[in-house]
Amino acid sequence: MFGKILLLVLVLGMTAAILLVNRQQRIDTATAIWHTWWRLQEHDQSLAQLQYEIARSTQPARLRLAMPGIDDRWRSIPLIPVESNTTWEQLADQPEWPDIDQGYGG
Repeated sequence: MFGKILLLVLVLGMTAAILLVNRQQRIDTATAIWHTWWRLQEHDQSLAQLQYEIARSTQPARLRLAMPGIDDRWRSIPLIPVESNTTWEQLADQPEWPDIDQGYGG
C-alpha cells in the first residue's frame, strides 16, 4: 500500500512539474513575441521618420536651394514607361503628364 501511494505522489508530482514547464515555455514564447513586436514597432517608427526626412529634404524648392547652379533644362522624371532604347533627348520632348486620351505608354 505504501508503494502505491508513493508511486501516485511521484506521478502527480511529475505531472505537475511537466505542466509548470509547459506553462513557463508558453510564457517565454509570449514574451519573445512581444519583444519582436516591440522591435518591429520601433523599426516602423524609425522608417517613417526616415521617409519623412527624405520627403522633406527632397522637395523641389529645397533641391533648388541646395544646387544654386541648376539650370532650367532639368525636368521631372516622366510618368510614362520608358523603352530601353529611349535617349534623354527623346525623353525631354515627352510631356510630363500624358494626355488622358493617350493613356500611359503613348
